[in-house]
Amino acid sequence: MRLAPLLATMSVAAVASAGPTKQQCVDADTWGQSHRQEGHLHAARADFRACLDPSCPTVVRSDCKMRLDEVES
Repeated sequence: MRLAPLLATMSVAAVASAGPTKQQCVDADTWGQSHRQEGHLHAARADFRACLDPSCPTVVRSDCKMRLDEVES
């Protein structure tokens, strides 16, 4: 009976370390653009950093990198 909570915790930890999904990457890029347009540069920076994760599609990472560079300059 005590093994079930341990296994559940291990499963959550494994999923959490897998990185964001493709949709989460796209959403972070989209939110970053919205935050930037609204002048919320700290939030935009955090969003763009999130979609730089290696699990994100290359095209999204490239876009996020470009936008992050713009926000930081």
